[in-house]
Amino acid sequence: MLATSDPAPESEADAMDPQIARARITQSMDTGVTLDERLEMLIEVRDRCEDPDLFAAASLNLGTLYLGLIDEQPERYSDAVNAFRSADKRGITMPIRVRARYNLGHAHHSLAKSMASNLTAEAMQDIDELLTALKSQVVILQSSAGAFRSVMELDPKDQQAASNTERVRQQIKQLQDQIAEIEQMIKDEKQRQTEQQEKQQEQADKLKELAEQQQSEAQETQDSPPKDEDEQEKQKSDQTELCTETESTQEDINQQNDTQKTQQVMDKIEEAKEAQKKAQQAMDEGNQKEAGEQQEKAAQSLKEAADAMQALADESKQQGQGEQGDQGEQQDDAGKPADEESKESQESEPKDQGADSDQIDEIAKQLLDKERRERESREAYKATGRPTKVKKDW
Repeated sequence: MLATSDPAPESEADAMDPQIARARITQSMDTGVTLDERLEMLIEVRDRCEDPDLFAAASLNLGTLYLGLIDEQPERYSDAVNAFRSADKRGITMPIRVRARYNLGHAHHSLAKSMASNLTAEAMQDIDELLTALKSQVVILQSSAGAFRSVMELDPKDQQAASNTERVRQQIKQLQDQIAEIEQMIKDEKQRQTEQQEKQQEQADKLKELAEQQQSEAQETQDSPPKDEDEQEKQKSDQTELCTETESTQEDINQQNDTQKTQQVMDKIEEAKEAQKKAQQAMDEGNQKEAGEQQEKAAQSLKEAADAMQALADESKQQGQGEQGDQGEQQDDAGKPADEESKESQESEPKDQGADSDQIDEIAKQLLDKERRERESREAYKATGRPTKVKKDW
């Protein structure tokens, strides 16, 4: 069991003599000492030594040990961050504060790297989960860039800190470009869905119009059958025009929609076309009673097709409204262009490295819970004796 990093209350231990503290710190650097013993020595110095620089040195070394454990024990991320922040805050000598800020940048970057490497295939298939993961990585990387940049406040000539800052910002820019591309894809898909819903509504309205026209023709045939050849020709012409419009509407629906979703609509249109065809045959034979009955059947089938098409249009509309409600009009700093993010970070990061600590801690907590579950799963898998899969680096 590794030593805890929680500070002990001052009442539980007397202040440690600086010479003893210095000896303990030196001893903790001996690789021959076990990890548990090294942690215990550094925690004791941190909790009992009142000398600010010795406290800072112990915190720095403690954070460095935790940093080396993050891959196997992700829960140590918060311990490492807190240790480096304490070393920077309490430290007096420049080298210790520089190293604390530098290692803080590495701790943040390690978390972002772990988040990326643990992004599952399932998460990558879920667009909302993928966006959340990418934006969380950006938040962590922004803190990493801020920590590296703050090193240059203490040592403007630190070239490595400058290089790391730029490297992390390039990673941020890549993620932001990826986020922007995904969000544009979502926007385009929403636009496509809106256009499809509008088209489905137009098609439903057209089918309703055809049903009403067909019903009107049926009523006229039954109530006022043609009396002469001219009226018969007009009746046939009107029915032929309805048949043509029905055929055209069917083709339009077939081209613009998923055929599986519109199967019921197409079946009803086919029924209507068959009845229309029989009505035309009856007209040619002068059987007005049969013609009227078939026109009535065609009108009913067109009405049922219109109702089915309306149901599809309503479903598409509800889906669009639901997605819009889920997405809202959220704006996330993670989606800002890199140059805008850089300007803000230049102003805020050096002043307060812990400005995003609450958000980072929550993200870290979620990641650590996920890491714990996956580690337990890996251990169970290893127990089966089967070969272990190796994850690629980020």
